[in-house]
Amino acid sequence: MKHIIAAAVSMLLLFAFFVDTAIAGQNVSSLFVAGDSISTGYNLENYFSKGREFTYNYANRLKTEYSCPLVNRAIDGQKASQLSDDFLNGEYDNDISGCGVFIMSIGANDYLGALQVFLSASGSSIDFSRLADREYLNSLAEVFASPLLAAAFSGLDESVYDNIINIISRIKNINPDALVIVHTIYNPFDGIDGMDLLAQLMNGYLDLVNGRIRDGAQENGYTYIDVCAAFAGKASQYIIRGDIHPTLSGHELIASLCKEKIDDYCSESVDSSNDAGNIPPAQTQTTDIETEENTADDYVTQTDMGDINDPGADQDEIKDNKITKIFISICAVIALAAVASAVILHKKGKKR
Repeated sequence: MKHIIAAAVSMLLLFAFFVDTAIAGQNVSSLFVAGDSISTGYNLENYFSKGREFTYNYANRLKTEYSCPLVNRAIDGQKASQLSDDFLNGEYDNDISGCGVFIMSIGANDYLGALQVFLSASGSSIDFSRLADREYLNSLAEVFASPLLAAAFSGLDESVYDNIINIISRIKNINPDALVIVHTIYNPFDGIDGMDLLAQLMNGYLDLVNGRIRDGAQENGYTYIDVCAAFAGKASQYIIRGDIHPTLSGHELIASLCKEKIDDYCSESVDSSNDAGNIPPAQTQTTDIETEENTADDYVTQTDMGDINDPGADQDEIKDNKITKIFISICAVIALAAVASAVILHKKGKKR
């Protein structure tokens, strides 16, 4: 009989372990996403016809993964100073107070805007349809060799980073327990055949701001995902052809990087407070919000793309997650009942 009880107890502990690993690490109260068109899912399939909520961008992937509410306030073409002003003016205070996780992609338009101004002043532009034209690429190489390019990017790393810190400070003042995740800024030209010179130049400038983002994380109470490092040399895989925005694979990678940070945070919460892995609950319930888009600075045009999204898969995955959790919970109850039955039978055996 002792062996039966021991086996039943072992079964219960095993099921408890699976319940903890399958459920505890995934309890996120809500997601709040802000920034630029990287976070809107710009140019993914369904983006223009149905809207961002019908694309499989990284934010929607995380919403599905954690079965939680999502507020996506990202705006196409937004720059760091614009986002900082919105936060400091209190436009997002309610969203901040109600979020468990905040994710921000910002700064890319500052650099692309500076590049556009430089090219316009030089009487040139980047025509993605001509990247196979060596004569065209040679003409660009001469333009990029100009010392005026360095002047165009001068001080951008400091201004972008300062605006990021202003945003984070606002978040931490309102909701100190929120997990804050900041993207590093990827180079959309790194890995495109014939764009080696521009990719090298942009890497030099982006290294400055990305270095600030990496180095300032611990001091300022945020974490970061290194999208720049993950995308390095792989623009043909992670950037939409003829564009500067992530492909479906690119969004999948960004989502996985975010998930690692969120799961680590949940695990730390379990260790420190034994709260079953919950990121602190929202003070207010939030829902998906479609925002008015700012296209004034969004100079990238729609291009042909090969990505195929399946928005219907979101609901299927949510159902699968819930079914899995219910199944594991039922198994745990059965195991508990087995222990109780074993104990009762053991007591009856003693009385006889």
